[in-house]
Amino acid sequence: MGILRFLLAISVVLAHSTTIGGIQLVAPDTAVQTFYVISGFYMALVLDSKYKEKSYKLFISNRLLRIYPIYWIVLSLTFFLIIISVFIGNSSSKIMLWKEITGHGFETFYLFLVAVFSNIFLFFQDWLIFLKYDNINEKLQFVSDFHGNKGVLYGLMLIPQAWTIGVELMFYLLAPFLVKRNNFILSIILFLSLTFRFIMYKNGFNYDPWTYRFFPFEISLFVIGIFSFRLYKKIKKNEISFTNFALPIVLFLTLSYQFFDSEIARYSYIIIISILIPFVFKKTKLNNFDKKIGDLSYPIYICHILIWLVLEKIPIPMLHNGLVLVVLSSIFGLLLNHFITEPIEIYRQNKVTFSRK
Repeated sequence: MGILRFLLAISVVLAHSTTIGGIQLVAPDTAVQTFYVISGFYMALVLDSKYKEKSYKLFISNRLLRIYPIYWIVLSLTFFLIIISVFIGNSSSKIMLWKEITGHGFETFYLFLVAVFSNIFLFFQDWLIFLKYDNINEKLQFVSDFHGNKGVLYGLMLIPQAWTIGVELMFYLLAPFLVKRNNFILSIILFLSLTFRFIMYKNGFNYDPWTYRFFPFEISLFVIGIFSFRLYKKIKKNEISFTNFALPIVLFLTLSYQFFDSEIARYSYIIIISILIPFVFKKTKLNNFDKKIGDLSYPIYICHILIWLVLEKIPIPMLHNGLVLVVLSSIFGLLLNHFITEPIEIYRQNKVTFSRK
């Protein structure tokens, strides 16, 4: 399933830069929501196997060890890039926003603390999308649409795309409890989440950020991922000829998505992928290359905006395109995995091996 994760990450990269010869792959919001389903599948998988008799603390700490080291490295590099840009005289809209929002002394000091905490630990980044600071009335306000709203706190995030990891972390906290629930309880959670989404959409909240950034709506996708894993448990020991066709179908739908992009195509894609994930995983779980390329998805996703900011400062227009960004992000991702993820992974696995329930 690694190739799917890689292509979804590339889809987001291209959405934030340029297409490659007109190729966009999956729409970024659809890619993010498909990642939620995949996350639900994998968390159900590891909690049913590797962490089945392990503690909640061990599961959470190991998830954080998977997320934070690479994130902190990219965060540090991004911070230094902004500081260097200011030092050499280049304007930084992000620095100006920090001054604007947190420049009212003690009255906005709490905003400074929240922004610093969220930048470092990722939690609540998705919440900040719905909040802004009104300098005129000097108060915090709720905004239903963060696009074009001056002073939205989300602008304080140094790695703006990392808000999705904040959503993931909220799910990780709930995952050990969710995967233990029976199908009936999970179905109720799924129904309530989808009903809530439908009601809000009917009342006009059918635009970004409500379409894929609001956790009460998106938890339905994580639950679908759990159901997808339970389907895998039913088929994993059976020889099913359809398994051989699942991956080609997934690749075809992913590579051709842009030609069918619509609201119906979006939901159809997520539903079909959710059904096919168990078969794709069954086919590819022992493929080391597939795993390696899938492991690139997270570092590529986290680092690509940093790489893009660096490319924009190089006065060579031919470098400012999606293909260069994909290549450089992949190379940087390989380096991050080799020097950071792999050594930490040994430590993570040792924790699991030598831990007690």
